[in-house]
Amino acid sequence: MGFITADSRAAWVDTEPTGIDAAAEDLVTWGASSSADLYCWLTHGAPEDWPVVLFSHGDDAWTRFDCGMTEFLCRVLSADGRVEAMKDSVLWAAGSRQL
Repeated sequence: MGFITADSRAAWVDTEPTGIDAAAEDLVTWGASSSADLYCWLTHGAPEDWPVVLFSHGDDAWTRFDCGMTEFLCRVLSADGRVEAMKDSVLWAAGSRQL
């Protein structure tokens, strides 16, 4: 994931996000989608407290979710409206249907 983290950090610098207090070096990528969306931890504080930051490649926008990766994925799998940024993902609501 090192090279994808480098991509995330470059995207951060290129898009100059507002409303998220962080530097590019604060990002560590833990996932990516087929549509080039990037899922990162914002490495502030203790690792168990790192929130998720999502780069949506379609609109070149960053969104911060004040939860960890596990909670974020649980919300996606249960179609929780607090993570609508992933509504187009195959994982959306996957917890409520048989795969």
